[in-house]
Amino acid sequence: KAYGKKFSPEQIDALVDYIRSVQVAPSMASDGIDGAKLFSKKCKMCHAINKKKTGPSLVSMHQDESVLRDVITKGSSKKRMMKAYGKKFSPEQIEALVGYIRSVQK
Repeated sequence: KAYGKKFSPEQIDALVDYIRSVQVAPSMASDGIDGAKLFSKKCKMCHAINKKKTGPSLVSMHQDESVLRDVITKGSSKKRMMKAYGKKFSPEQIEALVGYIRSVQK
């Protein structure tokens, strides 16, 4: 409980997102993994920063970190374009990618 009231799941997600944005350098998220380098090696063949390729540009992607995390982990059902990477990337790598994407969007 916080101040006599429970936080809703949405409030908890928002708080976690805020704490991560303040405490983690955008391209160097979890465990020192460089999100920019990981993106360059594994994602840039389908995604660019400012223009559409096979997949959407980073600046046009959803800005909610939990949605980004979910799409990277589980894939996207829209046109089956984005495959799931939850078994290929560690949770720390996914966090690094989300941090990098959000840093580009700001």
